[in-house]
Amino acid sequence: MAKVIFPVKNISCDACDKVISRLVSKFAGARFESISPDQRTLEITCNEGDVLEIRSVLSKYNYLDEGPSGGGGVSQARHVFGQVFAGAESFRAEHIFLSRLMIVFAVLFALTAVFQILVLSRLGSASTLWPLLALVPFGITANMASLWHARLLREQFLCNTGMMVGMTIGMMSGFMLGAIIGATNGMFVGSVAGMLVGMFFGAWAGQSVGIMGLMEGMMAGLMAGLMGAMVSVMMIADNLVPFMYILFASCGVIIAGLSYLIFRESGPLLDEKLVPSFVNLLFFGLIALVFVIALAVFGPKSAIAWGAV
Repeated sequence: MAKVIFPVKNISCDACDKVISRLVSKFAGARFESISPDQRTLEITCNEGDVLEIRSVLSKYNYLDEGPSGGGGVSQARHVFGQVFAGAESFRAEHIFLSRLMIVFAVLFALTAVFQILVLSRLGSASTLWPLLALVPFGITANMASLWHARLLREQFLCNTGMMVGMTIGMMSGFMLGAIIGATNGMFVGSVAGMLVGMFFGAWAGQSVGIMGLMEGMMAGLMAGLMGAMVSVMMIADNLVPFMYILFASCGVIIAGLSYLIFRESGPLLDEKLVPSFVNLLFFGLIALVFVIALAVFGPKSAIAWGAV
């Protein structure tokens, strides 16, 4: 065994120590010793025969300082997303997960379009719901991505990370559902649906770090469900549909940012077997799709809703 010092970069907090420790622990006998953000050095104890492979692992995840690269956090985020989309070996599990989610999105969107053609087109005013319902598959897939990602790595969360994950998931799920149902059914139904869903998933995501995370997720879901429905009702007569597409695109960016945060604070998925199967993802996606569309089309509606004014 020997002590080895590596030059490192993209080290910003205690969570980075934890992530690198997980990467190093894959090697038999290897032990994380210390890291110095100021001197940008990492010290570990390992077998001499593993030094080159450990160096390679640190390089793959963009922690090894191999010379001027610039960009800081932006460079790291670009590296991570580029590797995931390219299906690099070090991000193979994330690539598989993303590929399955994209297929699920395509299936859900196709089913929504078929429902529009075969059912909504025969229901009079309900046929005008298509521009809004077309957003539902994206909302479901994006929120499933954040929920499953959090589920797979929640044991690695520090307190602040768990609270942020619970808050973001509660807010995004509650706001997006509240906005859709608020537009299609009105303020009351939209608020209740958004609040209940946002509070449930926010609490589920945040409870991994205790009562503070649970409360953070519930409060975020409560506020987001109310605000989503309120914004939709207020904008029904003022370019609601274009705004909803801008809103959902913005939420998608935030959810992508959450995935990067989870990677930075907890590290990559190290086992492809942990990735949920396509069947499981599609099953839960279909349940969510049926629930949202049934509520939007057949649920109670107020006098101020899309298609009613």
